[in-house]
Amino acid sequence: FDPSPLGTLYDPLYFTGGYAIHGNPSVPPYPASHAASVFPCGWRPISIARSRTARPSTCTSVALAVLALTGCSGKARAVAYTDLTRETGPLEFTRITSAVGRSRTALLEVIERNNPGRPIKVPSIDFTNREAYLVATGPRSSTGYALEILRVEDTGPNIVVRVHERTPSLGDPVRVRVTYPYRLITLPRSDKPVKLKWPGRP
Repeated sequence: FDPSPLGTLYDPLYFTGGYAIHGNPSVPPYPASHAASVFPCGWRPISIARSRTARPSTCTSVALAVLALTGCSGKARAVAYTDLTRETGPLEFTRITSAVGRSRTALLEVIERNNPGRPIKVPSIDFTNREAYLVATGPRSSTGYALEILRVEDTGPNIVVRVHERTPSLGDPVRVRVTYPYRLITLPRSDKPVKLKWPGRP
């Protein structure tokens, strides 16, 4: 879904300014969209050609596209994940890190690059059927910070990992020392991009 001046659009494909082709669960047999071409859920335009009408200074963008079934129910599907953070043990990421590892070599490369000379203990992962996802906050000033996985969702085109950083409140019993909150999880293997949703972070 994508926010627009006229509301939230499902899987929009913009072709000029704010004009877009987008999905909708209900498409009436008459013009009803303010600035868009609407297609039924389950179909997606994947190419566009532009043509001009005979009327002067009027340009109509026409979708001349191959349509592909995508199954757009409009609802994200929960994805089961396994949290390996505790088994992996303390690691130190000196900057915000977000990475997908679809092999043990790729995962170790990310961890070792950020933890030079540190013993690395990554649990066994079946990379034939699973992939790893790592997210880290960078350094924090006390033990009152923690990174939490809220949920993992399959939105159709992407796998979305939603996280929350817990921060200390005044009076919380914390120790002042540098900490490096992170999470390492595994997900069912997929070719879809993994996107991070972290409120308050870019």
